[in-house]
Amino acid sequence: MSVLCWGRGAAGLRRALQPCGCPGLLAKEGILGGVCGPRRSSSASPQEQDQDRRKDWGHVELLEVLQARVRQLQAESVSEVVVNRVDVARLPERGSGDGGPQPPRKVQREAKGASPVPRSGWAQRLEKDKRIRRMHMQQLEVNLQMRVQSQSKELKVRPKHLQVEPRLLSKQLAVFLAPESSWEEQLPRVLQEAPRKLSLDVGRAPPTQAQLSGQQQKLLAFFKCCLLTDHLPLAHHLLVTHHRQQQKQKWLTLDMYNTVMLGWARQGAFRELVYVLLMVKDAGLTPDLLSYAAILQCMGRRGQDAGTIERCLEQMSQEGLKLQALFTAVPLSEEEQATVLTAVHKVKPTFSLPPQPPPAVNTSMLLRDVYAKDGPVSYPKLHLPLKTLQSLFEKQLCVELASKVCVVSVEKPALPSKEVTHARKTLQTLRDHWEKALCRVLQETKNHLEGEVRKGRFSLYPFLCLLDEREVVQMLLQVLQALPAQGESFTTLARELSARTFSRHVVQRQRLSGQVQALETYYRKYLHVLASDTKVPNPCLPRQYWEALGAPEVLREQPWPLPVQMELGKQLVEMLVQATQMPSSLDNQHGSSRLVPVLYHVYSFRSVQQIGVLKPHPAYVQLLETAAEPTLTFEAVDVPMLCPPLPWTSPHTGAFLLSPTKLMRTVEGATQHQELLETCPPTALHGALDALTQLGNCAWRVNGRVLDLVLQLFQAKGCPKGRKWWMGAEEPWQTLACCMEVANAVRCSDPAAYVSHLPVHQDGSCNGLQHYAALGRDSVGAASVNLEPSDVPQDVYSGVAAQVEVFRRQDAQRGTRVAQMLEGFITRKVVKQTVMTVVYGVTRYGGRLQIEKRLRELTDFPQEFVWEASHYLVRQVFKSLQEMFSGTRAIQHWLTESARLISHMGSVVEWVTPLGIPIIQPYRLELKVKQVRGGIQTITYTHNGDISQKPNTRKQKNGFPPNFIHSLDSSHMMLTALHCYRKGLTFVSVHDCYWTHAADVAVMNQVCREQFVRLHSEPILEDLSRFLVSRFCPKPRKISQSWEARQLKETLQAVPKPGAFDLERVKHSTYFFS
Repeated sequence: MSVLCWGRGAAGLRRALQPCGCPGLLAKEGILGGVCGPRRSSSASPQEQDQDRRKDWGHVELLEVLQARVRQLQAESVSEVVVNRVDVARLPERGSGDGGPQPPRKVQREAKGASPVPRSGWAQRLEKDKRIRRMHMQQLEVNLQMRVQSQSKELKVRPKHLQVEPRLLSKQLAVFLAPESSWEEQLPRVLQEAPRKLSLDVGRAPPTQAQLSGQQQKLLAFFKCCLLTDHLPLAHHLLVTHHRQQQKQKWLTLDMYNTVMLGWARQGAFRELVYVLLMVKDAGLTPDLLSYAAILQCMGRRGQDAGTIERCLEQMSQEGLKLQALFTAVPLSEEEQATVLTAVHKVKPTFSLPPQPPPAVNTSMLLRDVYAKDGPVSYPKLHLPLKTLQSLFEKQLCVELASKVCVVSVEKPALPSKEVTHARKTLQTLRDHWEKALCRVLQETKNHLEGEVRKGRFSLYPFLCLLDEREVVQMLLQVLQALPAQGESFTTLARELSARTFSRHVVQRQRLSGQVQALETYYRKYLHVLASDTKVPNPCLPRQYWEALGAPEVLREQPWPLPVQMELGKQLVEMLVQATQMPSSLDNQHGSSRLVPVLYHVYSFRSVQQIGVLKPHPAYVQLLETAAEPTLTFEAVDVPMLCPPLPWTSPHTGAFLLSPTKLMRTVEGATQHQELLETCPPTALHGALDALTQLGNCAWRVNGRVLDLVLQLFQAKGCPKGRKWWMGAEEPWQTLACCMEVANAVRCSDPAAYVSHLPVHQDGSCNGLQHYAALGRDSVGAASVNLEPSDVPQDVYSGVAAQVEVFRRQDAQRGTRVAQMLEGFITRKVVKQTVMTVVYGVTRYGGRLQIEKRLRELTDFPQEFVWEASHYLVRQVFKSLQEMFSGTRAIQHWLTESARLISHMGSVVEWVTPLGIPIIQPYRLELKVKQVRGGIQTITYTHNGDISQKPNTRKQKNGFPPNFIHSLDSSHMMLTALHCYRKGLTFVSVHDCYWTHAADVAVMNQVCREQFVRLHSEPILEDLSRFLVSRFCPKPRKISQSWEARQLKETLQAVPKPGAFDLERVKHSTYFFS
């Protein structure tokens, strides 16, 4: 028999037959009209459609009649025919829009247990018709495949035409599209034309990345990427197609037009450049400095006549743009600047570039001694000679050029066996297959995405063209190899792959542009200031020496916006999943074993969120374990550098030789902080840049004896031999290392001459509270945290526990049950974490959870009272801190209230640290952006970069006090680092834990105390108040805002009054840092 399939056509229902049994009789009798019967007209009336339905239902009834006849013949023993099951697709239910009665849902099932017998002529004729119908269907499929292949070939031969000439909305500007004179002569007249309409952006600064929508960020990144991958015609095409559609034209910004214009300028393509300039005017925008830089560059490349250039410069002057600003405010390469200068010299031969300003010097009072020319200076040298450092530089350069490094695994190597050899061979065979499959999938994806751009849509095509296909494939296989057995979050993998792509692109661009050769030249000279066997004429800081060498500034590669990062990462992950397959049975790779995915996608819960996870197939995990490959592969930026890092010279230049890095990490998607740093005066950042350079220059060596013991434990599965007494210490490995170092010194013939490389730590005593006590000159608080000299160290945690115990006894005497239950359980350990974190913004809810955790660790405390007891204790801890640190709580309340009112007025909190570093809190109401683009799953991520979102008041007010205190303790650390460096000390730090060699601890302690006093001798709170008033208290625009603005100003000016503590006493406190 046959299957009757139903579906919706243009006019309702259509029908088609698919071979499934014996359709020959029906076709021969003309009952259903065959597969290729006449197609119904799309204009059929409802009455005709209803007749068609009834006719088709009649066909079904006839099928049942025929089947009944077969059963009858079987019963009469005339012949037996095995009848295949016939399924009839259900028609739409009543009410679905089609109406009418329903056909039968089921037909007779296949007769079971029937035995074959000689068939009659009727049955033979059925078989013959079945074969004819099958051959007919096969021929139809062949014809259809040939037609599809023919159409695809036509598409490849005749690609969609790329748009070059724009369609302008302004009739006045459209006349320039059919010029009567040359394009060069047209240019001055186009520049003189007024924009089509008054733009709201005229007279304002161009929007920053944070002010652009997600779609605008993606478009701008697309245009810039097309310039890097030589796809300028594609970028121009997308610009033209967006410009011609009024709705999409709103997404285009002057920066986008300028980017494409700059691309044509580099090629000297004058006509296309004028086309873009016409679109700029047609969009109601006014050319800016970058626009004129592109125009002049194009004329410089074409050797344009002086008349055209002169009129261009005149128009530029009329618009209030300064010629010198072209060379100081526009980010052009040296070659582009020279080309622009060539054009300018044709009109103004005597024009010269503005002279380089003398090196600016930081004028901060806190840093005056750091940059003083006079006075004793003893900058430390590294312990390695020049040749060794140069050799290490070569190795580091090779690592970063490869973007990865392979290291030998510390795991005990597997003994050679047939099983291991077979597993490694199998793994290599699979990787060879995956490499070819990934190359194919990557090429198919790029072809598809290029087609999307040709249709006028944004796509990731140029981003996938940044790297060589083989490099992309190797990067994907590297991620697959490192995937843990428990899997990894789909979103995390997408972020990681996007970051790796960007990093490799930055390295490749520097290699192709010749910057690597320049780096080698200048870095070899730079090592003279650090090597142990070289001297420089004038001792100076590493940054100062690097800048004095005249090293060219590396062109900054703007990080891709978050929407592009997530889409690109998602695309790469899906390609990896699609291309990697393996036999279901690894023992039968070349047989008939079916292929299964290496990665499979599941959903899991983390906290209350459902996330997608990619897990490797268990057979693949087992194969890796059996192969036990001896090497591990890491990204170059994930391992320590082999040579001294580049000195920090700007917010985006420093540390790695080639790989990109940022001066300051920020919340994902937030760009305002980086923009603040980029626009900050360079001298204001000198303190932070030099401190980070000094910290990064500290060379570390591996403690071989401790490492050997670690490896023994690792390979013995954590079963050490010996007494193991040191394992009970709070920091067991540091304890063991210290004991080994002391033993070595004691056993030395001259212990005083023993050279120790062990860093000695000096920790602040609850450092956050130390800064609060100093800010408020709080005498009681200062004594509690060792700002006040004392014969024995003061323990603030024990002090708080004692105060809580006083409150507990009072409540117990009043009959409070929970206070009575807590007798004997209030210890230093119970309250320590809450006291430590309360100055960093922990809430009562968070503090209760901390205390609850400590109480659950007490086996003899009745667990049924944990919840009630933790509620009680967190209240008493906050109350104790209020009494012990009254000045601290006043300052904390002032900071919190100021942030609340600033946020309520619609702004996020900003301030400047005592060392001049601008800080901004990027906490806004989160905007969930969903990338619904099909594939394995939808990626949802939090985007904090949209400055149009309102501030998150709760996070702003809770975050300001701890963030402000953190900015003070980082300032103290940087000041200590810079002054230690000037005195020749090796200094490193982790937060408020300062490290140096044993012989230099006394000097470091002196510097640490002096700089703390210097820092807090500045009017920190008063300076903060003045900054906040000037930044957030402008004249109100509305009468309704006047009261709120007045309240904000009064609050910001109400700085808490300080106490009477004398800061100079800190210099004599032994346990301030100890």
